[in-house]
Amino acid sequence: MTIGYTCQSPQPVIPLNFKTNNLKTEEIFAFFHICHTFIDGVDLMQFALKIRTNAVTIEAYIANQLVGLCACYMNDYNTQTAYITHIAISPQYRGKGYGKQLLEKTIAIAQEHGFQKLNLEVLKTNLSALALYQSHDFTIIEYRNTKYLMSLHLADKSG
Repeated sequence: MTIGYTCQSPQPVIPLNFKTNNLKTEEIFAFFHICHTFIDGVDLMQFALKIRTNAVTIEAYIANQLVGLCACYMNDYNTQTAYITHIAISPQYRGKGYGKQLLEKTIAIAQEHGFQKLNLEVLKTNLSALALYQSHDFTIIEYRNTKYLMSLHLADKSG
């Protein structure tokens, strides 16, 4: 289902450099604080440890400064479904198209790993994120209290 939000992200002035699995647990935790991450009832240090242990991290840099982070579980080979558990851009870099670049890099990496679907949850009130995901063909597949479960069929994005 499409809700119909519009994503208007400009072309970034400064190109991003990407690294994967470069950050330590403490650096992931520190980035949560930079981005003002709050997840009700979740110990962010434990979440950072879980990400470092179980997820692929895609890190976006300008020069040597971390400006974006996406954590994606790419370990469900039975259903061939990857799952974005966290994606964030530093506050001063939001609204400049960097989230779009980070999402596109994550999609490409999930495809390279052979996944057929990419899922994520998003707060219903996060209209800019909804617009970004819908502009990349994610569709709502389930309504969950305050969130939507969205899915992208990666086979539709190839070639």
